[in-house]
Amino acid sequence: MRLTAIDSLQRGLTNLLANWQLVIMHFAQTLLVSLLLVAGVVPIVLVLGVGTFRAVLGTGFDGGGPPLDALDDLMARMVESTGPLLLATLAALCVWTVALLVFAYFQAGIFGVLAEAERKSALPRAPRVAFRSFSFALFRRSTDEFTWRFFWLVNLFMVIASIPMVVFGGVVMMAVGLATRESLGAAFATGCLGGAAVVLLAVASSLWWQLAMAAAASGPLGLWQAVGRGWSVLLRRMGAVLVLVLLAIVVGITMAVVFVPLGLVIEVVVRDSLWGYVTAQVAMTFCQSLLSAVLSVAFAGALVALVRGEISTEEIQMA
Repeated sequence: MRLTAIDSLQRGLTNLLANWQLVIMHFAQTLLVSLLLVAGVVPIVLVLGVGTFRAVLGTGFDGGGPPLDALDDLMARMVESTGPLLLATLAALCVWTVALLVFAYFQAGIFGVLAEAERKSALPRAPRVAFRSFSFALFRRSTDEFTWRFFWLVNLFMVIASIPMVVFGGVVMMAVGLATRESLGAAFATGCLGGAAVVLLAVASSLWWQLAMAAAASGPLGLWQAVGRGWSVLLRRMGAVLVLVLLAIVVGITMAVVFVPLGLVIEVVVRDSLWGYVTAQVAMTFCQSLLSAVLSVAFAGALVALVRGEISTEEIQMA
């Protein structure tokens, strides 16, 4: 049954409340992936030298002008340590691949549980109890079934997401070329229009990717079938998807309105106490990450409901 954006959001929120454990799993995903991303940088920093990076960052933020000497030193270290730097880069890529796999693992479990909850609650106005599906057994079963499919989906859409970056590079080169010919108005217009196009492409590819993950977990679909289903849902239900995105943006802005002044208050109140400042920052980061996890799971639940509403009766019976 086709759902409106509000119906999808309502089912996504009900799904979230019934399976609140997914928020903890999403938080764990964010923590582990962040640690792995940072760990991947460590070999490169060790090869080039901690002091070199500290000099680049320090001279960049002290207001003393461009860190030309520090950058020259960094380039010299890169040339001198080509072999070890290549090995360190290879190690970093391996660690980041593991981070990508961990991300796909948790996303597979989260979307799998959300899709199972949608399957259980077939009624349009099903109560919260009908959505209760979370168990570690179901989460593991979902990861076993979907992890590699999600892993390749992530890789595919990383390639797709590189297209806006290439477009952005071309726009920048065009704008610079026009500016050098003193066509400042044309350069400004090119930059604005190109930037808007890049943003639209990036947003569209991100939504397509999330709809493809929802489709992969919602029916008996292979990788390319899920990609196609995500694209068809994005085109057919563009209005509903945009409403969900706008609501998510409003919630994100509201969070920023709350936390930005709070960060300024922390700067003023505890700036003289190192441990107090660190504790306050860690607590605020924890709260932000937790709320972000709530928003992400609710948005994923709404997308699963929206995609599920587009699946035919025959597919639902097969799922």
